[in-house]
Amino acid sequence: MAKGVPNKYTVEQLGYLEANKEMPRQELTDAFNAKFGTSYDKQVLRTLCKRKGWLTGRNGRFGKDSQPWNKGTVGVMKANSGSWTKTNHLEWNRKPIGYERFHIDGYVMVKVAEPNKFKLKHVFIWENANGPVPDKHVIRFKDGNKTNFNLDNLACISLGANARLNKQYKHGAADVELKPLLITMAQIDQKIYEKENAE
Repeated sequence: MAKGVPNKYTVEQLGYLEANKEMPRQELTDAFNAKFGTSYDKQVLRTLCKRKGWLTGRNGRFGKDSQPWNKGTVGVMKANSGSWTKTNHLEWNRKPIGYERFHIDGYVMVKVAEPNKFKLKHVFIWENANGPVPDKHVIRFKDGNKTNFNLDNLACISLGANARLNKQYKHGAADVELKPLLITMAQIDQKIYEKENAE
């Protein structure tokens, strides 16, 4: 018999389909064709069963007695093809330690640790030579050039001196030759202020 929807099924064939409606459709098709000597497609019998309301009873959900594949691995997700936990499998955008990028204010940032710990490059260089920046102090570029990382161009000054440098001495707008001198003047003025107000 040719593939396709037959004009008429026998009562015995319909009874067989109804009695075995819960079988997976491929198994049902194979068994039906073997029993009755037919060669129907799975889709033909699937459509007939659906039209007659003979459903398998499966809805894609786990039954009450079903056991999950990962039973006994509470809190553990086994590695699969999409896992990032495979050896030497890094994210496509992960940057190596030492990677540099520009900060929004024009400062250079350098990656110093994983996963994404960055530090201002001039601070990192100064600290490698001198240890941690003291409390209430900042590192300034003597010449005002935020990309001149020569250690001689970096100065550690107090927050008070830094405020004087910005407001009183206008360090950002000063001539390059005067900028180192202005840092020294701001530090001296701040020391005098602190001494006078300590008494």
